[in-house]
Amino acid sequence: MARIESMAAHTRQRNPARWRRLSAALVALAGGWPAVALAQTRYSFTPSVAIGGLYDDNVFETPTQPRSDWLVRVSPALAGSLRSPKLDLSGFVSVDMERYARYKQLDSLQARKSAGLNAVYRPTQRLSLDMVGDYDESNTPGELTTAGGLLLGREGAKIYVLQPSLTYRVTRLTTATASFAVLHESLQTGFEGSERSARLGGARRITERSTLLLSLQDSRFEFTGTARVFDSRTVLAGWKYELAPNATLKLQAGARDTDGRYSADARAMVDGKTPHTAWALDLRRTVGTLLGVVGPVDENTATASFAYWPTRALSFEVLPAYLSERTTGTNLSVRELQLRVSYRIDRRVSVVGWDQFDEQDGVLGGSRHERISQNMVFVGFVLNFGSARETRLQAVTTPPDWLLPEPPPIRQ
Repeated sequence: MARIESMAAHTRQRNPARWRRLSAALVALAGGWPAVALAQTRYSFTPSVAIGGLYDDNVFETPTQPRSDWLVRVSPALAGSLRSPKLDLSGFVSVDMERYARYKQLDSLQARKSAGLNAVYRPTQRLSLDMVGDYDESNTPGELTTAGGLLLGREGAKIYVLQPSLTYRVTRLTTATASFAVLHESLQTGFEGSERSARLGGARRITERSTLLLSLQDSRFEFTGTARVFDSRTVLAGWKYELAPNATLKLQAGARDTDGRYSADARAMVDGKTPHTAWALDLRRTVGTLLGVVGPVDENTATASFAYWPTRALSFEVLPAYLSERTTGTNLSVRELQLRVSYRIDRRVSVVGWDQFDEQDGVLGGSRHERISQNMVFVGFVLNFGSARETRLQAVTTPPDWLLPEPPPIRQ
């Protein structure tokens, strides 16, 4: 499925030269880099804060007698990056603070916490070492699902992901990758689940516009309350084709074996952009986990996005999504629609608004069939104290396993 106004920001504004010297010294001490490398290093810090009012027509996410409320949300964040010839680092931390008008027991200074890190180290022209980390904590677990916000009630939930990977360019047209990913999720009531995945992949450019992909993945799932271990193995073959200079099609399909039960895995994505629009459609059938459910879950997702910016200051987004989760005792489907608008008043201030509607049908953990719906509307401001132009900081997420690093175009 993103903000701290620090004293450092004010110090930098009052004495930018002194701030640059101090930051350069800290970077040099931390990394022990020579002066030449330091001169080629660029770094940035972007404190920001979002402030606004939100209306929620079902704050407890219940199927009957929904209760509505207004709340004020303040979301400080801090993003930073460091760029050098061989190392790229970027990350962020953010927290959401909420105060409700009626249900004071929901007030929280840490209703939502997120942190993310992306690191890329290139010791040689052929070798790249990557690290992706992501941490999310929320009092509404459904927000932490991969697509289409599930309505799972209110309870403290945590998820973290750590994924190191290695990419090596075997030849000018062929690359190989190896990665290991760890995902851990937990609920305040005591549920814990984890997934560990090892993956090998490769990509071979065959024409100017097309590339062949191959991925082998071995996953292990473990959950509290059971000594059983669930294993899943997947073999996927794929193809990427450049429909136009700014439009691509990606297809991938294969077989999956989950504890002796065979099924098909498939992913398809098409995206494109023009000077004033960007759009994408992503369809997936795979296996994953669901907070509170023991065992791997069959997932079917469909997400789309359409963005339109008639001017540099004004932008609109439409984000529909569908999610289906199926396993023993659980059969859920969720439909979601998000509408977003943003207007940048000046370099530091933007007005933002969004409307999110979710509707969920099905059975969770053997409960009776229920339908739950929720609509939330937010209007507020984003104050950006750095040099970046983003109006909303986005979480760092693990890349889909079928988007493998690819060889350069043949003309190179």
